[in-house]
Amino acid sequence: LFRSVFLALQTLFNLIFLVELLLRLRAHGLRYCSLWNPLGFFDTLIIVSGAVEQIVSAVMAEAYAGSMTTLAAPLRMIRLIRLGRLLRGFLVCKELKSLVKGMMSSLSAVSWACVLLGLALYLGTMFSVILLGHEPDISEYFGGVGLGLWTHFMIVTLEGWPDISDQVMAVAHPIWGLYFITFILISSLALMNLVTGVIAEKLLSSQDLSVQEDEHALEVYQEEAKLFRKSLRDGLKATSFEDVGDDASFDEITPLDFAELLENPRVCAHLDSMEISCELSPEEL
Repeated sequence: LFRSVFLALQTLFNLIFLVELLLRLRAHGLRYCSLWNPLGFFDTLIIVSGAVEQIVSAVMAEAYAGSMTTLAAPLRMIRLIRLGRLLRGFLVCKELKSLVKGMMSSLSAVSWACVLLGLALYLGTMFSVILLGHEPDISEYFGGVGLGLWTHFMIVTLEGWPDISDQVMAVAHPIWGLYFITFILISSLALMNLVTGVIAEKLLSSQDLSVQEDEHALEVYQEEAKLFRKSLRDGLKATSFEDVGDDASFDEITPLDFAELLENPRVCAHLDSMEISCELSPEEL
């Protein structure tokens, strides 16, 4: 029963994705799935591979029921390709795309913060191994450079650091408690929060940049619309509609008047020069 329900849901989602792809092809043409549009090509590849995988698993499995092991490897490869469908969320989710863009833009700063954290780990490791490496009771923590690095990494993640510090203070000296507190303040609370702050700052700056781009695009659209309106009004005035003088009179053109204007060859020529087809109905224009 569970397998039947799973196959039915898989078929349903594959059909939805195929319908979506067909609608995109109808709207954008074949250039949507061409190599010139990497996102569309990847989307098409994922959808087609999912459909092929289901057809092969449903139809060919019955024809070759005795040799399913031969088909197992190709089916697994196709299923692995279908995992890329998760990345399709970037095509439709603007917030997710902004989040990933902000994280990618912060890679440089985060890398340098990780280098600084690595230096802090190495310095703390060498300091502890030199002074505590000879103690047999805590050799599991500071018996070598590798063990010391792993111990300091656990301290950075705040995983079991009280047990480590208590054992060190009991074996060596209580003043080592100051060392562990200082190391945690520098590494975990300062450097790790610095990484978080850098990522958050880059994310906010990328969102602000996206808002500015949208506002600029809106301003450009409004300016182009204003120029288009002026050009159309001047063209109509120069052709046959002599009463068009300003925006107010232009707004008073009724659909019947506009239909009569479209019968004027000079008006149609002017609209053609503006890449506007006169074959459309007055309501569509």
